[in-house]
Amino acid sequence: VVIHPIAVGYTAITPDKAEIGAKNFFNNLRYPIRLVGNLLQRKFFGAWVETGRFTVNSTLGLCGVMSPSDKIESLVRVPSEDFGQALGANGMTEGPYLVIPIFGPTNFRDLFGLFGDRSLNPFVQPWSIIDSRDWRLAYGAGRTVVNSPEISDRYLQMKGTAIDPYGALKSAYTQYRNSAIKE
Repeated sequence: VVIHPIAVGYTAITPDKAEIGAKNFFNNLRYPIRLVGNLLQRKFFGAWVETGRFTVNSTLGLCGVMSPSDKIESLVRVPSEDFGQALGANGMTEGPYLVIPIFGPTNFRDLFGLFGDRSLNPFVQPWSIIDSRDWRLAYGAGRTVVNSPEISDRYLQMKGTAIDPYGALKSAYTQYRNSAIKE
């Protein structure tokens, strides 16, 4: 209800190249989360690739707006890792399925993982390198707007033409996260 209109408006007024650049920028800032997710699962090659991609994209890619690392064969993208996946890979069960307003579908493990992800993000409290509450709010709002088309599309795909949207979303989310953990 909230995200879909934002996604439609954002994609309508933003040129495609600007959308890609903004998505690259915010994705680049999530490097610490992906790095620690790889390290906690002992995926050292993934951690190495993520570090290389971050370095190249942060320097040659103008703070991550462009993604020149995509053109470097040895820096081909690896599956994105997060704290929730690391918890699952290390044996934590998923727990009950939850639907949280604004955040959407999750489970107890991934909700706990979200707190881990937030603690690794240098732009989110409590470890924020940004002193101003207004700048932190702008970062969060910007990231939400930039990711809104993907969130909306994923929701609509999972919901599909299901007779029971809740059951369909629960099943799709659970399968998606379990396959991400197995990678």
